[in-house]
Amino acid sequence: IHALHHKIRAHAEHFSQLEDEEKHRIRKQVKQLRYSIEFVASLLDVKALKTYLKKLKAVQENLGHYNDLVVADALFQQAPEPEAAYSFATGWIAAEKKEC
Repeated sequence: IHALHHKIRAHAEHFSQLEDEEKHRIRKQVKQLRYSIEFVASLLDVKALKTYLKKLKAVQENLGHYNDLVVADALFQQAPEPEAAYSFATGWIAAEKKEC
């Protein structure tokens, strides 16, 4: 658990420069970390655990939101006959990804 935590933190410092695939891999690592911690929760300090899991859940949700944007963008880019609304949607997605 400790090693996984440090691996995730190391990537956090340069997250914006990572490729989408790497960001998705980190998302899966965050999910694995959260479930691992929940599995051993009875062995840990309740107060510290609650705070940590709350922050970890927020990170997991943000990464999930980012991944949803990547998938939506890919679907719009693959459309056989793009419509004007697609340009608006892909522009919004790009702006939203920058906020993540």
